[in-house]
Amino acid sequence: MQLIVKRFVRIFLVLSLIFAVLSLSASSVAAVNLEGYTYASYGVAIKTPAPFSLSGIIEFESAGGIENAQDFDIDENGKMVLADTGNNRVLIFGADYELKKEIKDFAADGKAETFHSPQGVCIANRSIYVADTLNERVVVFDEDGNFERIIGAPKSDTLRDGFIYRPSRIAVNSAGYVYTVGTGMIEGIAEFNTSGEFVRFSACNESTPDLLEYFWTRTFATDKQKSISALFLSEEFNSLAIDEEGYFITVSTTAGIKRFNTKGIDITKTTGDFLIVGDYKTADTQNAVKLQDK
Repeated sequence: MQLIVKRFVRIFLVLSLIFAVLSLSASSVAAVNLEGYTYASYGVAIKTPAPFSLSGIIEFESAGGIENAQDFDIDENGKMVLADTGNNRVLIFGADYELKKEIKDFAADGKAETFHSPQGVCIANRSIYVADTLNERVVVFDEDGNFERIIGAPKSDTLRDGFIYRPSRIAVNSAGYVYTVGTGMIEGIAEFNTSGEFVRFSACNESTPDLLEYFWTRTFATDKQKSISALFLSEEFNSLAIDEEGYFITVSTTAGIKRFNTKGIDITKTTGDFLIVGDYKTADTQNAVKLQDK
């Protein structure tokens, strides 16, 4: 588990670096001074040697302006696929980071289609999967960016009233099953079979109500009030990946990083004093997050 968490954190750091340095110039690399830190058992930050260093900047000049990029994936050959969310497009780069293809529109069953705020991408099984978030679907392309099919929103009689499908991250296992998480999806991870049919939700973030809330819900609350209460007790996943053993790695704002097996059971093993999250102590000062280092 420790190896998996380190690997996941490393991926997160690489993501952060790429998106953060897009606006920097090459001359500013030498000026970057990185320091690391960890937390003691009593919650105070302790400085440590930096676990990584900035080695260069990828400008992506061949792609023009990139706006609010939300996700990217890289295959074993170095090909990169990037969700240029703000520009409603998906970009495919070669191992040299030169733009190979821009996907802004495509034809599906003879109809012209476009993206609407695509927020997630995944390369798997020689295909490219795109979370077309505000169009409430996943669009699948071949490895060269040619349209293959569309996987629509979950359909089930058990879906709660008001459910809206806004997929933001995708993971695909070796068997070709597709998994998504998204905004407002408190039900957990949505699973689709190889035919694109919805199978089930699993691995949700569960919260335990306090004694008063439990008593009220069980004794006085109406069915509608119970369903509303469930919305506050559950938390959506912000990110999703599948590790080398086929288990799910998820990230949530307050629940942190978790590992679930294929049955949706949380098998996260922790030995520290805190949840596996980002900064344990932060403060919002003029829209800037700063470490509270005492």
